[in-house]
Amino acid sequence: MATRPVASERLTQRERAVIATIFAGFVLTQAWLIFFLFLNWEEYWILNQVYAYRAGDLNTPFQTFHVHLFAWLPTVPASEIGQIAVGRSIAFICELLVFAVIYDITRRLFSARDALFALAAYACAGFVLAHGMSFRTDPFAAMLIIAALWLMTVPRKSFIIAMLAGLGAALALLITIKTALFLPAFGGAFLYRWHNRSSKCTWTSICTFFAVSALATLFFFAVGWAFHSSSLASAMPSPVAGPPSGFNHNALTSPADAAFEKTVATPGFFPGFSYFTRWLAFGPVAGIVMLSGVALAVVQAVKGRGAIRFVPLLFALPLASLLFYRNAYPYFYPFILPSVAICAALFSQQFPDPLRRMLLIILMAGGLLFQIGYYLQNDQITQRETARQVHQMFPTPVNYIDRNAAIPSFTKAGPFMSTWGMEGIMEKGQPVLAPVIAQKQPPMVIANSPYLEAALDRSIPTPLVPMPAADVRALRENYIPHWGQIWIAGKKFPPHNGVRRFTIAVSGPYTLECAGSISLDGTLHACGSTANLTAGPHMIDAPPHMQVTLRWGEHLPRPTRAPPTAPFYYGF
Repeated sequence: MATRPVASERLTQRERAVIATIFAGFVLTQAWLIFFLFLNWEEYWILNQVYAYRAGDLNTPFQTFHVHLFAWLPTVPASEIGQIAVGRSIAFICELLVFAVIYDITRRLFSARDALFALAAYACAGFVLAHGMSFRTDPFAAMLIIAALWLMTVPRKSFIIAMLAGLGAALALLITIKTALFLPAFGGAFLYRWHNRSSKCTWTSICTFFAVSALATLFFFAVGWAFHSSSLASAMPSPVAGPPSGFNHNALTSPADAAFEKTVATPGFFPGFSYFTRWLAFGPVAGIVMLSGVALAVVQAVKGRGAIRFVPLLFALPLASLLFYRNAYPYFYPFILPSVAICAALFSQQFPDPLRRMLLIILMAGGLLFQIGYYLQNDQITQRETARQVHQMFPTPVNYIDRNAAIPSFTKAGPFMSTWGMEGIMEKGQPVLAPVIAQKQPPMVIANSPYLEAALDRSIPTPLVPMPAADVRALRENYIPHWGQIWIAGKKFPPHNGVRRFTIAVSGPYTLECAGSISLDGTLHACGSTANLTAGPHMIDAPPHMQVTLRWGEHLPRPTRAPPTAPFYYGF
């Protein structure tokens, strides 16, 4: 390793052409996917947190530091989906920087030929194409922590470089605490720097360099946390420190402990195995190349000589998090793989013959082509049409219930309905949506969750673990279908002889959809008119043959065209 490239270590012209084609296809496809690939629920949630921060409604500093980086995003003159596309574009730039860092570190460890091979393996690996540029915290944290790792390996050594690396690591940790999984890779950086030290470089100076970087990480993290906590008007209070000012210890440790318990301590062995097998299926050859590189890193650590033999294995160790980390979903792979991709260079070294190496690269590209064909089908049609209709219905934002804040500029009522959030609801067994409906009175539900779909529509199979019965009853009794996955507060009354009593949960104007006239609380109303109804009990009297619908709002627009049949989310 780290020797001068000889002729056999240089890329042939054909290899360069194949790798250049792979990167061109990768970049062009991602540029398309930025604007047309369906949005995952977490991408909506990230933008919603930014809107909440600007409105003064963000109430937890834990893993929300990104709101400062994107506080300007809601001012972009575009729809929420367009704003997320802007965020994806920035994530795309961060991903390209990660590519550059992987190349430079691998080039110095091995050779330029092996570095390009490692880049091709990373680009062709499963999930990188679709999730490497997603508008989540992961691409930004990955860029920062990989940049910090790079700074700790560059030939030049100074306090400024150490502090810059500490700043990058601190920002990455503030954005997402799982960045700590990269800690072993910094052990690799330490051994790499020791192996390549000059005659004037001592053990003490290298330890001092890394100690300065570690202290800078702690310092910048504390300063960033204090700044972020104090910027939140209603941040989680600390029973010891009082209102949020400065370093709010409780607001950090409580959610961090809960996150560790949920994602590391309790999930069991290899909780994301199904996604791991899918990762291999989406990019089989690239996945095998990376895993083989990790195996070679283990062999080198056992049989090699000198401290340098441990460097590739330490770079690969973050991958071991798959064995215990609960949230190792597809978007986690582009985040955790950059330092692991360096090990693909070890596999490249086993194929000095250019023809065999080029065949491997072409086979890796086959997985990329499969992913391109797969993801180009997962469009945003339903998401765009739903958002367009919601904004036509409500020019002024209203409260609403949904899975993940799919209309980020509106105020979401109720919990974030991820698997993590729903598991917590099921464990407690207490209703959460029924109280929300009573207190916040959201006039709209977007049924973009299997739980919401099954609760609202009896024809849809109930999930294995259903929502609390009180929540199901509150949804079914107080919302009616409007268009597509949009449900509106309202009541439907089939023909009935005599006065009926009913309860309104959401106050406001209701459009009377019927033919003729009806009596509400003893007052006659013409069908087609609106009546203001307060939350509470009411009476309706209509002719026995008449079907009546009370729909919240003053003649809310409803398209005559059929809603899209594509799913709101395609999953991972």
